[in-house]
Amino acid sequence: MRIGIIGGGSIGLLLAGRLGRGHKVTVFTRTESQADAINCAGGINIKGIHPVFTECKAETLSPSSTVGDQELLIVTVKQGAIEAVLPSIHHLKSPIVFLQNGMSHLKKLDSLHSASVYVGITEHGALRNHETETIHTGLGSVRIGLYKGERRDDIFDAIHHEFPIEIVSDIYPRLIEKLVVNACINPLTAVLGVKNGELITNSYFRRLLCEICKEVCRGLGIEEGEHRDYQEKVLLICERTADNKSSMLRDMELQRKTEIESILGFCLEEAEKRKEKVGMVSSLYMMVKGLEESGGK
Repeated sequence: MRIGIIGGGSIGLLLAGRLGRGHKVTVFTRTESQADAINCAGGINIKGIHPVFTECKAETLSPSSTVGDQELLIVTVKQGAIEAVLPSIHHLKSPIVFLQNGMSHLKKLDSLHSASVYVGITEHGALRNHETETIHTGLGSVRIGLYKGERRDDIFDAIHHEFPIEIVSDIYPRLIEKLVVNACINPLTAVLGVKNGELITNSYFRRLLCEICKEVCRGLGIEEGEHRDYQEKVLLICERTADNKSSMLRDMELQRKTEIESILGFCLEEAEKRKEKVGMVSSLYMMVKGLEESGGK
């Protein structure tokens, strides 16, 4: 099967490396240097869990270029880059999967001509080590649900051996759960400059984390009786990923633009619609924006 992966970050390289074992994979990168590096190396190197080198090719995706015919396309770029990608894939009829943090990108997908548009989440841990290499740091799952169009289970059955993807009938609760986790952990670690585990081992950070979780849940309209379940999920993720730096903290350290708008920005918009007061979430949002403006210092 011809599979295109848009995005040469940690998850994009992980998918390309795994799926390339049984399919013809093309990675569409933002920079020419990364595409050249992948083509020069002949493929993707995965370290960590189940290390492997997989042959694949790469192309640069510029604003004026279009993605060639693919039987499946998986978009792994950050939310902020989706708008720039859409013109390059607008013409495609084949199934397209979007794997992003947050939910503010969903409304942008309505204009696509694809017969099957899926959205989903990934719980695999990965860290890009080089333009051609990613470290698979934690096994997880990829869950997707149909956003619009017709289901194409046959496509995902065909890649199950190389990289299982679970199709769920209602992806919305999964997206909300992932959003709550990201909204609580990512901005707080970025502001405090700590790994995920310290949010629960430091008693003051833990109390702060739990209060932020309550506000996020209220802002998203989650029933009060369910707040404890979401809090337990956040604490569990912190425990499981204790030695990891969140993606927002890594972005801050590298002075890259964070996903704060698509995560906390979305939460604030939802809270405003519901006329919920979420002062701590608003303050956390402004702290991250301020750190971005000052170069992460």
